[in-house]
Amino acid sequence: MNGKLRKRVRYFFLHATKSCNEILPLMSQSLERKLGIREWTGMWVHMLVCRWCWDFRIQIRFLRTIARQFPKGETVTVAEVPTLSNERRARMKNILSNSDTKL
Repeated sequence: MNGKLRKRVRYFFLHATKSCNEILPLMSQSLERKLGIREWTGMWVHMLVCRWCWDFRIQIRFLRTIARQFPKGETVTVAEVPTLSNERRARMKNILSNSDTKL
């Protein structure tokens, strides 16, 4: 498939499917319940042509996996969260201050 045809097909499906704002809640719901065939198909067709929604689904699945590693009701204190060493902080600060790119 050449580039122009690919863009036209992608454009068609992006406009033929629901918007990203309508798909995002479906992605979240798909983690909690089984979607109907129309919901599931609509979500997947949209994600095949929308890279941002595809990436979002990967991210929410990752967050769900991480959240399930902690038993219900368990809290994590700030002291338990790993932090950067002072040496690495200084190195990062030095790199950022010397970089030509402004954030």
